[in-house]
Amino acid sequence: MASDKIFAILTGDLIGSTRAPQKRVEHTMGLLSGGLPPGIQWEGWAAEDFRFTRHRGDGWQILAPEPEYALRWAITLTAGLQADPDALGTRISIGIGPVTSIGTDDLRDASGPAFEASGRGLDAMHRDESLFMMGGESGRSGAAFPRLSGAEKAAVMLIDERIARWTPEQAEATAHFLHPSDPPATEIARRLSITPQAVSYRLKGAGARTLKEALSALETDWKETWSRDT
Repeated sequence: MASDKIFAILTGDLIGSTRAPQKRVEHTMGLLSGGLPPGIQWEGWAAEDFRFTRHRGDGWQILAPEPEYALRWAITLTAGLQADPDALGTRISIGIGPVTSIGTDDLRDASGPAFEASGRGLDAMHRDESLFMMGGESGRSGAAFPRLSGAEKAAVMLIDERIARWTPEQAEATAHFLHPSDPPATEIARRLSITPQAVSYRLKGAGARTLKEALSALETDWKETWSRDT
């Protein structure tokens, strides 16, 4: 299935899995296999579309139904794990590009530049990084083989540094706040059984509103650029 359509592939591995009880590893993998944190659903993002695939015990890979939202999704996944006291953290590398094949039953036999970029990104991550994004860093570039600009890479680095400082409560509120439907504080408060004032306090501490505005700006550009001439 060769295609010029742009895909986003998320490749990750669990943090501290070799020292953690197997029960925590399995619990974390169970959360990731659902595609989104419990209690959160995105329209058009069904678990069967993610094609969650586990690799090498603590490694995993999933496909984003809409590539321009891949970064928002990765942050939401990270926040969901941070909010769960029984879950391990994970590193996430987002690879952007075309796909030759999405595989048969899962992503084990999938292939293409998006998968290669995602794998290279994970290998290139520093020990203190948990979020990375890579496009076509070598070879020809264009709509079918996008490269991320220096500013885009810097934005991901700054987001990674910011979310590493979230408390579990801030992470949980932000995971709901980043929902594409833009839920109000009253709705998030209802879901979390806290007051709207508590929601606002948590979101402010997380820098969630600035983050959401930055993501919206990036997504608008990516959607326009990645759909051009494909």
